[in-house]
Amino acid sequence: MAGSEDVAQLTYELLKRVNGKIDAMAADIADLKIRVSAVETTLGQQAIQIGALNARMDRFDERLGRIERASSWWNTDGLTTGAGAL
Repeated sequence: MAGSEDVAQLTYELLKRVNGKIDAMAADIADLKIRVSAVETTLGQQAIQIGALNARMDRFDERLGRIERASSWWNTDGLTTGAGAL
């Protein structure tokens, strides 16, 4: 009977170690979830900032187009020539 008690004790000790490792892994996974959420939040904020920059670039492009159209109109009328031309 002593042999079966030794096996039971060894099994119990092994299960305690496995349980401890599982608890440590659960804590690590909880930490990783928090970190992944922070990364996702940062990526979302960066996407918003990129969208805002794209909108600004579009407005700059529109302004430049208006300036170029005005400049070509201004120059074709002969009102500005040489170095003073836009």
